[in-house]
Amino acid sequence: MAAAEQPLKKRKLYEPPPPKSPPPQPPPPPPPTEPPTQPPQPHTPPRLSQEEILRRRRIQEEIRNVFECYKRIKFCIDQKDKRFMPELEEAYLSLITAARGGLSVQRLVAEHIPRYASYCPTALEAAANVVTSMYNRCFTVISRGEDVDGVAFETAKTCLFGLVDICQAAASVASTSAVIQGICSAVFLNVFTFFLSSFEGKDIFGIIDWRVLRIYEVAESFSDFKREFLEEDNSVLFKLSKFHALSFLRIFFSCPKDSLIACFEIFESTGKEGAQKGNYFLRQLTIELNDIGSHHVDEGCAESSIRSSRTEGDEQQPTNSCPPSKGNSFSNSTPAVTKNCLLGLVLNRDPSLKSLIFSRYRMLCDSASAEVVSDITSVLEGVFESFILQVKAEDRQVDGAE
Repeated sequence: MAAAEQPLKKRKLYEPPPPKSPPPQPPPPPPPTEPPTQPPQPHTPPRLSQEEILRRRRIQEEIRNVFECYKRIKFCIDQKDKRFMPELEEAYLSLITAARGGLSVQRLVAEHIPRYASYCPTALEAAANVVTSMYNRCFTVISRGEDVDGVAFETAKTCLFGLVDICQAAASVASTSAVIQGICSAVFLNVFTFFLSSFEGKDIFGIIDWRVLRIYEVAESFSDFKREFLEEDNSVLFKLSKFHALSFLRIFFSCPKDSLIACFEIFESTGKEGAQKGNYFLRQLTIELNDIGSHHVDEGCAESSIRSSRTEGDEQQPTNSCPPSKGNSFSNSTPAVTKNCLLGLVLNRDPSLKSLIFSRYRMLCDSASAEVVSDITSVLEGVFESFILQVKAEDRQVDGAE
């Protein structure tokens, strides 16, 4: 048999080689490194001019001088020895002189001048004048919109309340001598003239409401109202106007005798202008409080005080067991006032003020024009029952005593 045929070999199929993978790409080069961020260069302030350097040095020197005055004043007071009085007065006058400096200095002296006024009675008039001058300067800055840091407002506010302290200091020392009394009269005259000018003819209770009458009986309410008005959402100029009215009332209630004397002196001060201011002053004191809502006043209040004092006065009239004292005969049978007003409040607390008013009225009748006398008479007739008769009755008592 033929040799067995070999089976056909399977042809191996050709498989193409797998495609070659592309060679690995080299990693991308790292981004170029940026140089580290440099901190911003500090802003170099512009170089100060020689004038500015001198100005700043002057302010620093002024402030240093104020603190020196303050330390000297404190030292002299702490010694409690009259031998230090000349040094104390010298230091206090230096403090007053320092008020001519810039606003930063005025902010300091506006605090210290009123605080130590009572220790230097002979300088009271100078103290009041420089405080009003500082206020006017600050008010100008505020009105121009230049009070960017609020220093002028703070100083102006401090000046107004400082005038209250100065007037109270003046009232406390007025009786020590005739010279001091004259100085204190000038203080009240100047301070009230300043306040009246600032009101610009407005009624006090058109600026603040009747609630402030609480300061009549509760002295601590003065601080409460200062804080309340300061926190109100009003312009600084409106706040200052309220502080003006509040301070005016505080001085009048705490120093009624000196305030009333100032009222009559204003009539005689500067001719026609003085008569106008005096008339305005007197009318503010005699505004009918019922017309502004004072019948709603509570918490120790004004109208109830007037009613109670009238009742007590009627119940406690002295009998005829002793001769009538000067100026009291007619008043013993006549109520102090017939009108609910600021003047009525102080008269019912201190009826002796009525004799003072009558005395100053008689003096004014001798020196003022007929028109001025007529205006005053008209106002007072609305306050006192049978005003002219009471004045004449007191005249007879004065003549009899002499």
